[in-house]
Amino acid sequence: MTPLISVILPIHNGERFLGEALDSIAAQDYDAVEVIVVDDGSTDGGPALAAARDVQLLRQQQRGAGAARNAGAGVARGEILAFLDQDDLWLPSKLRRQMEVLTANPESICIAQQAYFLEPGATVPAWFGKTELLTYDHAGWAPSCLAVRRSVFEQVGRFDEGLQHGSDVDWFARASHLKIPIEKPAETLVRRRIHKANDSASLAAMTEFFTIVRRAAARKRSGTPEAS
Repeated sequence: MTPLISVILPIHNGERFLGEALDSIAAQDYDAVEVIVVDDGSTDGGPALAAARDVQLLRQQQRGAGAARNAGAGVARGEILAFLDQDDLWLPSKLRRQMEVLTANPESICIAQQAYFLEPGATVPAWFGKTELLTYDHAGWAPSCLAVRRSVFEQVGRFDEGLQHGSDVDWFARASHLKIPIEKPAETLVRRRIHKANDSASLAAMTEFFTIVRRAAARKRSGTPEAS
């Protein structure tokens, strides 16, 4: 029996990009997929766009992407969980390749290679930093690049809903502390869109990053994982 993959896609005012993201899921060459879109308090047409597609739509008051991902994981039926951000895209073989990797390495996390691309007409935003990141592909430490068995996701724990911008960074830090094996397929499977509205640009995200670093240091000193 082909294992079911649950794709969890949190949205907040993402109507501009959501159609392309959903199209990239529909184009996957792996058929056993359920799609769960979690609306995190949008005020645009994104939820209506999702409702017109063959997806499960959840609605919640705005609580952040981490809370939305947790809500999706809570209703997901799949053996494998995969996450896609509203402004990113998957190449058609993404889920199939990650399923192959996780079948061979069931206790691992699978991190896909990613390529950044600029929104058409946009310039490189000041927060992005090194523009050479646009010129080569590399392992993507981001939700859009992650696929993981439910059992391993639960071992690491849910996304920290107290972190509005950095819950994904915190999750990967906790996985690293637990020494969960990481597998990285060689080919690029994710395209991550760079635009002025990326959450990574915010001062709040930078503040949370330092909080996550302090937590990681505390875990290392104590030798035990910090509960989220």
